[in-house]
Amino acid sequence: MTQTGKLTIIVLAALSAAVAQAAPPIAAERVPLRREDAPGCREGLGFAGPAVLTVRFGLMRLLLDPAAMPDSGWPDPRPDLLLLSRASDEQLARLAQQPYMSVPLLGPETALRRLRELGLRRLHGLQAFEALDVSKAGVRLRLTAMPAHGGLSALLDFQQGWRSCRIYVSGDEGETAEQIAERLPGADMAVLWQGGERVIRDLRRELVTQRGPSLQAAR
Repeated sequence: MTQTGKLTIIVLAALSAAVAQAAPPIAAERVPLRREDAPGCREGLGFAGPAVLTVRFGLMRLLLDPAAMPDSGWPDPRPDLLLLSRASDEQLARLAQQPYMSVPLLGPETALRRLRELGLRRLHGLQAFEALDVSKAGVRLRLTAMPAHGGLSALLDFQQGWRSCRIYVSGDEGETAEQIAERLPGADMAVLWQGGERVIRDLRRELVTQRGPSLQAAR
């Protein structure tokens, strides 16, 4: 199904909670990442605002929570996929006016209903434990929706050849890296909410914390 330079999305049947939390990435064997050989894991996570992250693995690029994008502008190059965990009505109205809204957007059905009312069409609503397979230029991503209160959490399993990376994206305020490491022992990274901002936690390297730019700096 993979075509070089073209994004392919396949909707999978909903997974059980046990399968979604314990399932390995797409490849049958998971080879441990070496830091110098794996720019698609920790090195592929970057901030585009206090609550907005870019995820790069190979030639695939995702933008997390684009509704919180500051007025300073959207990142370049253009992302392949947008993932929305939560947003206010005001943020959704601003999001509908952004130039990248021809890009497929995944998110909770409650938020996508509002975006459909605003005229957007390339929307994919996700329920807990539903999964999508996304492929582009040799990179495969299995995105599994996880339960969240009033939003959407997601487990991102990237694979390209022997390289793999598992990232947990929280849709809830207050989840801790220690909780994620215990619940998902195979996860490499966690993207959490803390005080209305995003925090990156490296679960493989003694729970190292990385914060985004401050709200003051983003303005």
